[in-house]
Amino acid sequence: MRKVIICNVAMRESVKPLVYQTDDKSLCISEQPVTYPILSCLSGLLSPDDSIKVVLLCKCDPNCNYLRNVERFKKEFTDHCGGIVADPEYRILDTEFDEDKTETERMLSKLVAECEDGAEIISDTTYGSKTMPVVLLAALSFAVKHLACKVQHVFYGQVYFQNDTPTNPRLCDLSYLIYLNSLLYTLRCDSSDKARKALDLLLKF
Repeated sequence: MRKVIICNVAMRESVKPLVYQTDDKSLCISEQPVTYPILSCLSGLLSPDDSIKVVLLCKCDPNCNYLRNVERFKKEFTDHCGGIVADPEYRILDTEFDEDKTETERMLSKLVAECEDGAEIISDTTYGSKTMPVVLLAALSFAVKHLACKVQHVFYGQVYFQNDTPTNPRLCDLSYLIYLNSLLYTLRCDSSDKARKALDLLLKF
């Protein structure tokens, strides 16, 4: 199976590795701390028969922290998944620190180009700029609708900061937003009242 792993790269110089928890019983969570939440469960989502491409989304911060954090991801991937996938294909997509409309559109186009037809996609939107999750969700929605891709997970590492220390790390999955958005765009209502009622019905399922 062709699998595409997409992850936003951290811009901060120091990111504390954490042990994540989840309510999703289908995920096998590592007891080892990780910098990137996706790596806490990724090994359980891969098999030796998979062909893996890792797409790393980078914001070029002035201190070049993203370059060190790319290498950190690669090392953690090898530590956690190297026994399953020996030689993944890496693609680095970078964007300028000072974003504008053109730069955002360029990133969206490049990201869609990495979403191969029929691939299974697992992503992590924990880090990066404020625009990155929006661009990622747009690209994934396009891939599902037009490229026959399946978005298996969109992970987000949730933490509560107490005295500047991250606590209670939890692994959340936002993939339902992709499919909910698809349903919302297919709604055909001739009044705002009917649209609101249709939304209420969808959210009850």
